[in-house]
Parts: sequence; structure tokens; C-alpha cells
Amino acid sequence: MAVRSTLSLSLTAIVVAVPVGLPVLVVCLSLLNPSMNSMAHLASTVLPDYLINTVMLMVLVGIMAAVIGVGTAWLTATADFPGSRWLAPALVLPLACPGYVLGYVYADLLEFSGPVQSELRGLTGWAYGDYFFSADSQPTRGRRRACHRSLPIRLFAGAYRIQAAIGGAV
Repeated sequence: MAVRSTLSLSLTAIVVAVPVGLPVLVVCLSLLNPSMNSMAHLASTVLPDYLINTVMLMVLVGIMAAVIGVGTAWLTATADFPGSRWLAPALVLPLACPGYVLGYVYADLLEFSGPVQSELRGLTGWAYGDYFFSADSQPTRGRRRACHRSLPIRLFAGAYRIQAAIGGAV
């Protein structure tokens, strides 16, 4: 019975892995085909920007997630303040939301027609251009900044859990 269940599990894994891995295999094999100039075209047009953005995203998110995660773990483990018993389990909640969803919510809340800027203009009487909001300077850059700011919020919970386990917090 155990051999049969292992065989069916292996067969299921293969059936799932082949359609998932096939596009990756095709891309890797297309790199070996010198007649296709698509990689040269990408390298000359968008690849440098994509690489810079990726490295910048990794560095900023890593630093911010580590600082926020370690800081909150240390604070909840060493200090006893009002709400600390509630805060320790609540710091894990960002793990329940995908990072791209947080990025879009962040960008939509802070864009020109979003509730934050609309309320700011309503309270102060300011018009467009009277104030600076970095989230909407350009649509692409605004979304990129939203990712740089929202991914650490999503990912610090992992750093928090690791540091809390080491430090003895919840």
C-alpha cells in the first residue's frame, strides 16, 4: 500500500512539474539558439533598467525588512508596554497578504485620485502641483516606489518570526 501511494504521489508530481517546467526549459534552450536576436535586443533596450531595478529592490527590501523585523522582535521581546501582548501576534499578520496586493493597495491609496491625496486637497484647498507626492510622479515609477515600500511591510514578518524565535518572543 505504501509503495502504491508513493508511486501515485510521484506520478502526480511529474504531471504537475512538466507543464510548470516546460516554459523555463524553452527559455533556456532559446538562449542556445544564436539565430534569435531577442536577447541582444532585450540587452540593448530594457535589460539594464530591469537589472538595476531588481538589485535596488533586493537591497532596499532586504535592509528595510531586516531593520523593521529585528527591531519589532527586539521591542516585543524585551519591553513590556501597553499592547505588547496584542502586538506580538499581530506582527505576523502581513504574511497573510501577498506582496503585490499590498503594493497595489499602497499605490492606489496614494495616487492623485486616491483617498489620501483627495482628502489632503479637500482639507487644505491645495491644487495639483501645490504639494509633492512621490507616489504619482510617473505611473511606472510610482508603482515601483510602491513595491519598494510595501514589500518590506510584507516581508518583515519573516525576519520578525526568526528573530522572535531566537530572542524568545511570541
